[in-house]
Amino acid sequence: MTPSAIDSSIQVVADVFRSYRTELLGHFGQAHFVRKRNRTPVTEWDIKIEKSVRRAIHAHDPSVGFEGEETGRVGGRDRYWLVDPIDGTSSFIRGLDYTTNMAALVVNDEVVASVIYDFIRDHLFVAVKGRGATRDG
Repeated sequence: MTPSAIDSSIQVVADVFRSYRTELLGHFGQAHFVRKRNRTPVTEWDIKIEKSVRRAIHAHDPSVGFEGEETGRVGGRDRYWLVDPIDGTSSFIRGLDYTTNMAALVVNDEVVASVIYDFIRDHLFVAVKGRGATRDG
């Protein structure tokens, strides 16, 4: 992927993550959850965010695949976003601030970029291979 294609794909993911901030804060510490087969919790917000990221990525560039913690894989394996919609779901449910939205762009089995959104503090962390990492900028 070209640097500009990576940057625009990062922006798509970041925009989706940011769009859920108000709703996540409104359910922080009080989200309803169910247990998955592996006994870990999942909330409706895990599913909603993951599906939104998947749709946005596909709309932006249908050639880029997707793999989500909750909904699985769609598309190819040579370029895809690996997404954990709420990393730290247990903390989110209990109202502990050890929770973020996370995604990594994988190209040819190598992570080339990552997006971590701390929706509690409204900080966006982005890292791109060979270009370093930033917070909010």
